[in-house]
Amino acid sequence: MKDMEKLKDFGEIVITIQACVIKKFLQGFMAPKQKKKKKTAGEESSKAEEVDDEKRLAEEARVATAVEKWKTAIREAQTFSRMHVLLGMLDACIKWDMSAENARCKVCRKKGDDEKLILCDECNKAFHLFCLRPALYRIPDGEWLCPACQPTVARRGSRSR
Repeated sequence: MKDMEKLKDFGEIVITIQACVIKKFLQGFMAPKQKKKKKTAGEESSKAEEVDDEKRLAEEARVATAVEKWKTAIREAQTFSRMHVLLGMLDACIKWDMSAENARCKVCRKKGDDEKLILCDECNKAFHLFCLRPALYRIPDGEWLCPACQPTVARRGSRSR
């Protein structure tokens, strides 16, 4: 950033930062509105699924349009104050409460021991290695799923005696 001479260069960096934010950590105009699915029976469920798919696609298109407008505004910004407003919009769309900085163990409800805290790759809930049963002695390589997010087959196999 020290080598930047133009506001446009900074704008491209901001756009890159936005692209790097995982979708599940976005909200507001940068994320589709999530609705809980209701279960229905029979033919109505297939019609309901088609309607849900149409709504989902329409919502994704709305989000894509809004994000493109934001990116265009970033690229066309000519003052630092305008760039500051657009950067504030990005900041408001990030779910900071889901940040690893705010992670609290779901078992003991305590913060701290960050080097022994592991986050689920699915739901982003935090657990201390020593609070898990069975306890882990090191952070596993690759993806890790908490007990609630593990497939039921894997959970059943580990609990059988």
